Amino acid sequence: MRLDDYDYSQEGWYFVTICTQDRRCMFGEIIGDRVQLNDAGLMVGSWWRKLAGKFPIVQTDEYVVMPNHFHGIINVGAAPCGRPVTHNESGQPYRVAPYVSGYRTLVQNDDDQSVHSWCKARRMAAVS
Repeated sequence: MRLDDYDYSQEGWYFVTICTQDRRCMFGEIIGDRVQLNDAGLMVGSWWRKLAGKFPIVQTDEYVVMPNHFHGIINVGAAPCGRPVTHNESGQPYRVAPYVSGYRTLVQNDDDQSVHSWCKARRMAAVS
């Protein structure tokens, strides 16, 4: 869901949600009143924590992994010193979407450390 008149190229904090394909419970399950993450769910959290190291103008904050989706708070456009950076080297404004997409790519890469690989090994649909 997006606001019609909001400029998402602005630097700032964004709340993002990423859901699994068909909302399948691929990251774990609810046992009693707690989420029990499986290996895929643990990888989702691990990659979120690594995101700022991959993209220097990104800061990540609180996040939660649920059985079929993920919520996170991300700041796009902040320099390492905390000063806002509004444009990249090409003079283009930073947008949040490429960094969320970058996160999804990290999670989906077809290697031994990805959710995609974990799901493929278990004949499950990958995260979309």
